[in-house]
Amino acid sequence: MTYELISQGDGTTRVTIDYGDEGIQLQGTTHVAAEEDAAQAYVAVFDRDLRTNYRHLFPTPAPESEEVEM
Repeated sequence: MTYELISQGDGTTRVTIDYGDEGIQLQGTTHVAAEEDAAQAYVAVFDRDLRTNYRHLFPTPAPESEEVEM
């Protein structure tokens, strides 16, 4: 995941997240009513929301197999 924060000059910041580096064709953009420092803290929340809302795009880890001794 890569992200970009762009101050809009009006007290808001545009947050853009791109998952292309993970092989996922998904980009998300939102605006936060905060300067870049506070918007930085929102990146984790926005990432979680995108991964939840588009979970069908993200591969799920393979379950670990348990070996049973007999």
